[in-house]
Amino acid sequence: MTDSRKTASPKKGKPFVVYKRAAGHFTIMPRGLSGWLQFTAWLVPLGALALWFASHLEANPDGPDFGGGAFLFCAGLIGWLAGLLWWMLERAEVVDVVVLERDRRMAERKRQRRQ
Repeated sequence: MTDSRKTASPKKGKPFVVYKRAAGHFTIMPRGLSGWLQFTAWLVPLGALALWFASHLEANPDGPDFGGGAFLFCAGLIGWLAGLLWWMLERAEVVDVVVLERDRRMAERKRQRRQ
């Protein structure tokens, strides 16, 4: 079974491109103004979370609420990151770099044989 989203080279239309190199090793890049605007929109909740945590630290630097605030910040950060990755991967064109490099090598070999 193959995933219909996986291609050898990126196509226009999706706001993100995922360059997959190996299992668990990938790079997500915004594409065009649409991708950058969507990525920026995801940074707004992160900024709000960071500002909340900074104000919490100022109000309770050594108080009993510090641990609870740190836990909430870490939980929010993990949730934000998981949501961002899920959301971007669902809206991304997947480029398998291994397949792309293999296809380029094969094309180069064909070109060399013809000469």
